[in-house]
Amino acid sequence: MKKYYLLFIVLFLSIYQSNAQLLWKISGNGLEKPSYIFGTHHLAPLSILDSIPVFNDAFNSCSTVYGELIMDKDQMQTEARKFAGLMMSPPDSTLDVVLSKDQFEKLNKITTENMGVTADQVKILKPAALSTQLAVMAHIKHFKDFKPEEQLDQLMQTRAKAANKNVGSLETMEQQMNILFGASLKEQAKSLVILMDHFDQLDYFVQIMNDAYMAQDLDKLLSLMTDEKYGANKEELERILYARNKNWDGQLKEILPKNEPIFIVVGAGHLPGEDGIIKLLRKQGYTVEPA
Repeated sequence: MKKYYLLFIVLFLSIYQSNAQLLWKISGNGLEKPSYIFGTHHLAPLSILDSIPVFNDAFNSCSTVYGELIMDKDQMQTEARKFAGLMMSPPDSTLDVVLSKDQFEKLNKITTENMGVTADQVKILKPAALSTQLAVMAHIKHFKDFKPEEQLDQLMQTRAKAANKNVGSLETMEQQMNILFGASLKEQAKSLVILMDHFDQLDYFVQIMNDAYMAQDLDKLLSLMTDEKYGANKEELERILYARNKNWDGQLKEILPKNEPIFIVVGAGHLPGEDGIIKLLRKQGYTVEPA
């Protein structure tokens, strides 16, 4: 149905069952103390932590916190400026060039109503960069209590530093931006057009995704991510989800045996499924179970 939605689901995560869970304990395989992995949603309210009774004990038991990125404000601003060019289209491939006249007019209506800017003002952005901004705004609209200065990922790293814990990352901003905006402009433009054609359904889609996250329902998230009617595409899944899982699994293979309890924070969409982090860690020999 909507190819763009796949990217949206995977990046901002990510059927009820007894082990619907965001926090998982990693033990065995020679570990002296358990480590933990938590599935985050980069725009969800902090109140989700109140529904996880053992969260604080698990977090406090670890000496190092690993996130997808280092969430230091000054460092992120510096890197954002450094790699801002990865979000920009070449001068001969701006949005008014890669889109038809009718498509650009439709985009103008969407950006004016939802971002307060004209399409001409944002035409220098790559299609994927603009799509992501529109999706983020839809998320924030659903999470009415969202505060930019209170993000789950950042909160955990701030808490870690306050408690003199070490903080590490599994990716750099450059790597993540290349994943987000590295597809061909032709493919990005096709996804943006799909988003525009179904923009009236975005609010509903955001709601069911966010409700699944707040219910800690990883199975539901996975079913949405991999359902063809929502635009699941093997190549896109591989680039955005599975390749990253494999990369992180390789890093954790080196990190976990050091017997330093770590608390891992990644998007919830990376946890479930045969190629998810939970199964990959089990294949390494670890016991991974709901905390």
